[in-house]
Amino acid sequence: MNTSPALAKIKEAILNAVKQISELPITASNFQPLNPTIDWDWNPVITGTTSKEQYEFCDHMPQSCKPGVQFSASAKSFSENYQSFIYALAPSFQPEETLKEIKLKLQPPPGNPADTIYVPDGWTKVTDGAGILRWRPDWSISANPRDWVKRIEANSDKSVTIDLTSLVSDESNSNNEQLLKYQSVNGQWYSLSIQPGEVQSILIYAEALGRIAIQPGAWYNSAILGLGKNGPFISNYQSTTFFSDSGLLRCRISEFVVAYKPKLTIHISNSLIERYKELLSAIKLQVAGFIFPKSDINFEPMDDVNRHSGDPISTVPQIIGVFIESFHTCDPINPPVLSQDIKFGDKFYLRNKNGEYIIGADLSWGANGRQYYPRLGNTGKVALEFKGGIANVETSTIIQIKSTEEFVGKYNVLGAWTTPNCYYYSTETTYQQQNWQITKNNSNDAQIRYGDAVYLSNVFYKNQKLVSNGLYLTTKKDADEWWIIEKP
Repeated sequence: MNTSPALAKIKEAILNAVKQISELPITASNFQPLNPTIDWDWNPVITGTTSKEQYEFCDHMPQSCKPGVQFSASAKSFSENYQSFIYALAPSFQPEETLKEIKLKLQPPPGNPADTIYVPDGWTKVTDGAGILRWRPDWSISANPRDWVKRIEANSDKSVTIDLTSLVSDESNSNNEQLLKYQSVNGQWYSLSIQPGEVQSILIYAEALGRIAIQPGAWYNSAILGLGKNGPFISNYQSTTFFSDSGLLRCRISEFVVAYKPKLTIHISNSLIERYKELLSAIKLQVAGFIFPKSDINFEPMDDVNRHSGDPISTVPQIIGVFIESFHTCDPINPPVLSQDIKFGDKFYLRNKNGEYIIGADLSWGANGRQYYPRLGNTGKVALEFKGGIANVETSTIIQIKSTEEFVGKYNVLGAWTTPNCYYYSTETTYQQQNWQITKNNSNDAQIRYGDAVYLSNVFYKNQKLVSNGLYLTTKKDADEWWIIEKP
């Protein structure tokens, strides 16, 4: 496990670049860089199947959840450990129906996956190491490599530069094995011991950076982690079994960062070339985890400096880092934290108990003009905000639900109207139909937090709660349909 000052600077440089293209907030302590980077080449072959590489990357837990470390995957399965947690909850757990529903969704589909084209919601087919097709809990990613590259090539305004010069700007950080390595003709990797002043600048230009979200399928219920964190458990299990530094559910990968066509520019002194003449015949050069093949390595003398400029030859995006969602804290001073208080203006996703999210809206025209109808689905999730107050959101508070989707413009606050389905409308005029009362499914305290299950009751239509209506949303009197507030 590496936590060196050089790694911290690599992490800072990558995050500074990610911030240039990010609309969602970034928590620096949750980021772990990859060294070396790996190819993102998980293009699907058959509908309903997932490649072994994609599945293991999403499902395997990080080796460490501590901040500031280099990412390394473990062999431990998050979905298997989640199932262990569910079955460790005692029969007296409340709400009982919630636990029953979750257990039902964790039941593998019947039959041999090779004998059917039907794939139930929340499941996928994965070929194991022996070449046998197996049922596995599904993980969805917000984009696949092929489609992401197509979008990037059609819209090239996401280019960024990762400036790693700070790693060689002072003597204390100039001698480290993580910064520069080369692969010689014998196939072995060697680190360069850099003396002060031997490397003047290091810049990695990428045509695009992207954040790819990873979401567990319908088998997963984030609210149960908060509801069941303190049990009750059956014998031989306790909270620390799952939520601790070594717990079975300590953390998972929630996002990964990809770079497209990285290109290197580095200024190296002649003295470094003299000490490492093998650089001129190297097969590959590795810079802060980025690997550049031999055909990219050309050193151009410039007075006392050699300028190396490596043009990208691969069109395969590179995974350069991951964001970690932690379900505990590694800080011994603070108690475990499984969720975070939500304030007015914080972004979140809404997921119903069937595992569907509020996604992008459809446009329709009504008597009062534009009507944007939010839809339900598992791809294209839209971040929402609570508005109408300040500070923390608490149970029984009157709130409004605002969409951050650019498509809807100023028509961005959800309301229940005379139409069968709810739609977004502007707040230029005050409508009680756009006010909702939020209440917790399990009101153990007043504060609303990420991971909570909540009911959303319309103020205008008394006792009518927000519920799903096929592809869209509506309200229904005395309905028992709750929503999970998930952190982006």
